[in-house]
Amino acid sequence: MGSRVNLQRLELLVELQGKGTLGAVADSLGYTPSAISQQLHRLETEIGIPLTRKAGRNLLLTKEGEILAAAAQSAFSTLDEAVSQLPQIREQLTGTLRVGIFQTAALFLLPEIVGELTRRAPKLRLAVTEIDPDSATRQVCSGQFDLALGEEYPGYPEVRPKEVRVETVAADRMHLCIPDTYWRPGITINDVANIPLVLEPPANRAGQWGLSVCHAAGFAPEVRYSSPDLLFHAKLTQKGLAACFLPSLLLENISFSLHRGVLYPFHDRKIVLITPSHALASASVAVFSSLLKAILAKRPAAGSLR
Repeated sequence: MGSRVNLQRLELLVELQGKGTLGAVADSLGYTPSAISQQLHRLETEIGIPLTRKAGRNLLLTKEGEILAAAAQSAFSTLDEAVSQLPQIREQLTGTLRVGIFQTAALFLLPEIVGELTRRAPKLRLAVTEIDPDSATRQVCSGQFDLALGEEYPGYPEVRPKEVRVETVAADRMHLCIPDTYWRPGITINDVANIPLVLEPPANRAGQWGLSVCHAAGFAPEVRYSSPDLLFHAKLTQKGLAACFLPSLLLENISFSLHRGVLYPFHDRKIVLITPSHALASASVAVFSSLLKAILAKRPAAGSLR
């Protein structure tokens, strides 16, 4: 199954399970039976499993369709209950929520989160600090932050203590970006052996990952520039000075475009939410987490850029 399922189509599946016929669903929702049938077919395409079968002019749910409809109904009920509790939760959200966040998330996710949080919880104060993602776990464990956003690169997972809870909230595709001076169609990671490179410092897991990608391609890169600032990386590439590795989250939001070479197999960094284990019941942490996931869910699928 894909990572995202259209909720409106799931609602149609639930309606079909409850009402039994396309005609009844159509009458209830004001659609034509044909339109409902088309949407259910698209849902099957998303899921990759047949959810309905034809019975004359009607559709009946398969066993898999029945299971998914029941699970969706349960999820919708839980959601309705949560929505009904929001006014009470809104009144409970007071005090200060201390957040540690790395650069690209601070630049491109935080402004929308702050706007939504201000609207939903006006009495909650947000105190945000930009941090080195490699230090996120340590700073949450020490009590410096109530939650932090971190990152993980392929082959470089972080072993975290039981005192924290870690949840992957997004996969962020990494791209090989090539300056105009070296660009040609079909250029791959193997061709970067002869191009100056900008990487994060080798002490960082991101820097170690970048070096490992080059080594796996059979060469030791000419790392001419080193910085933890990915916007600096992007500007060096724009100016024709160096190739770099950049995440989709940054490429989706900068005002200029960069040539991209072939980086295969694909590499996704994970964006992770780190909270103290004892903070599971914290209403402010839960609301921040919910807003973050909703904003990330609106992004293009991994690997696709606007």
